[in-house]
Amino acid sequence: MANSNTGIIIGVVITVVVVAGVVIYVATRPKTPPKTKPAPTPIAPPTPAQAAASFPIQYGATGDLVKALQQGLNQYQGVSIAVDGLFGAATNAAVSTAGFTVPVSLADFDEITAPDYTEVTDPTTGLVSDVKPNATA
Repeated sequence: MANSNTGIIIGVVITVVVVAGVVIYVATRPKTPPKTKPAPTPIAPPTPAQAAASFPIQYGATGDLVKALQQGLNQYQGVSIAVDGLFGAATNAAVSTAGFTVPVSLADFDEITAPDYTEVTDPTTGLVSDVKPNATA
């Protein structure tokens, strides 16, 4: 009978030691910082000459305009695609998901990449400028 009690006591001691070891490990392990997503790198908007020569943007296109389109889709249109500068299947699907058509016109490009701006024409000069809502021209 003494032998069976000894086995139980040894089992309890081992369990206590293991549990204590786990508690000590969890309490003292190094904390890993949460992963943060880097802010997107701003891509310069096209110059008027680039814009005139580059639109509409269609499947198979490459370059900075496509990167700006992809970044706008991610930032403003609620999709998540790679910003790789290649207008492939993922970009094509993202444009459609955001409610736009392919090929992407200059007007749609502007709406995708800067939807919080409104085009306003100054009645005295006829100049067109982009302003944020509730701003005055």
